[in-house]
Amino acid sequence: AFYVPRSDPDKISVNARCLEGIDAAALKPTRFFDGKNWEEAQAARQR
Repeated sequence: AFYVPRSDPDKISVNARCLEGIDAAALKPTRFFDGKNWEEAQAARQR
């Protein structure tokens, strides 16, 4: 899936799990986000 993230509308994000040859179990997120508390997560990210 390709999308324009709310946090950075000048960029395009790609869901790596949708790409062929990607081992999803080997991916290690650099930051976690629950999707429910968007405003708080973005405020913390800007700090």
